[in-house]
Amino acid sequence: ILDAIRINFRSRKDNKRKLENNPNYRADSSKNSRKDTKLNNRLKALKHLNVDDETRSAISGILVRPLMSSDDEEIDGNKKTFIVRKPCWRTEGVTNCFHTLDEARQSNLSKHSLFRLMDRKDGPPSDREEPKWSEEMVKAIKFFD
Repeated sequence: ILDAIRINFRSRKDNKRKLENNPNYRADSSKNSRKDTKLNNRLKALKHLNVDDETRSAISGILVRPLMSSDDEEIDGNKKTFIVRKPCWRTEGVTNCFHTLDEARQSNLSKHSLFRLMDRKDGPPSDREEPKWSEEMVKAIKFFD
């Protein structure tokens, strides 16, 4: 029991410290969690997608967090929507690939799961800087151009 109390106290103390260092800690954590979930869902959809090995390899090469869109919450009364902001430097081919993976996943969801999906609207492009890509990553991105 003492260990459980110690762990609980330490986690509360850690959360308080994180909030003091970054007032938007919870919002940032939520954004990161949504991105991780989206990435995992796309990886699962890729497993069920009927494509050749070269395409599958290229798709798995671009499934990284820096290429993904960011989203901002918008709460209007009781309704919550997400404003999706695609990186301005992401190519249309990569965006289309992501849409294909998302549609493949949604087509396999149950009616109840589809009902639980949050509304998303396209927003202005994100002004994030483009990361420095490895040669392998550049090759995977150019595959979709």
